[in-house]
Amino acid sequence: MERNQKILIGVVFTLLAGPAAAQMPEYFEFGTSSYPWRSVDVLLDERGNLIAPGLRPDTIETLEEQIEGFRKKHGSAAENGLHEGTVPEEDICGASYPRPTIVRPPGADHVDFVMMTSDVAVTATIGEMVMGFKGPSPVAFVSLERVEPLHRYSPSPSHALVSLGRLVARDMVFCSWVGGRRGFNGRPGDKVLLIGSWDKGVVQPNAVAVFSEDSPSLEWWLGLSRYTINQVEESAYRVAASGLYAYATEARRADDLNENVWELHGEVGSQVEQAADDDCVLSGAVQTHEGWNLTRDCEH
Repeated sequence: MERNQKILIGVVFTLLAGPAAAQMPEYFEFGTSSYPWRSVDVLLDERGNLIAPGLRPDTIETLEEQIEGFRKKHGSAAENGLHEGTVPEEDICGASYPRPTIVRPPGADHVDFVMMTSDVAVTATIGEMVMGFKGPSPVAFVSLERVEPLHRYSPSPSHALVSLGRLVARDMVFCSWVGGRRGFNGRPGDKVLLIGSWDKGVVQPNAVAVFSEDSPSLEWWLGLSRYTINQVEESAYRVAASGLYAYATEARRADDLNENVWELHGEVGSQVEQAADDDCVLSGAVQTHEGWNLTRDCEH
């Protein structure tokens, strides 16, 4: 890693250590991901040229393809009525990418599965947003205020890495590599629901929704689609209070982490999906010397 990146990482750790960071970071490494987050100012100069050291070749190729494609197709973002740092509603990209084939475990679209296999489940208010990229995809580094965990096992993150889908930067529009995704519409002051992974005080959500105190409906951006805030809160309470969370996280403590997590995700997903197919929900888990015994509630 380049020396200046090491310095930036040290700054990030210092900033996130205190309860109220004085300023937002410009570089952050989440977990074991090989795609660190970089702010727009670290990644691009004023003319839109890539300047960050240590970029992966696939990141360079994808970003250069988008830069060249956007300039040829659309000229400039300003000419299309778009402003720096905003997230366009329409799909105006420099390059299109086929939606990748992602193998998801059974039950992945159920709130119980997402709740059982995630470190963090909170509601929070969006504070400051620093626009940037994680690999070639637009991602915002977001400070969180008034964080409220949805269950007793969830930590309270101070920040979040939220995928944007699209972003205006240096008079161009950059789009997520998944292609065709609508832009994230959260703004400072909005309330959000975040369910996802945790590292160094930061949540990288698998499920994101924007909502209002006046309505139980959720405007889902990522991960789930049909649940209300009341249904999510009910799932969080039931999963934490019944032993289901302990059942689902057992594999995280195993020696062979990756293999066991994916095996357990498949098992958890199958149990969640089978219960849903029978118009039931999982209601409890008890560990015995022979393994875990799961119970269902079919009168909910």
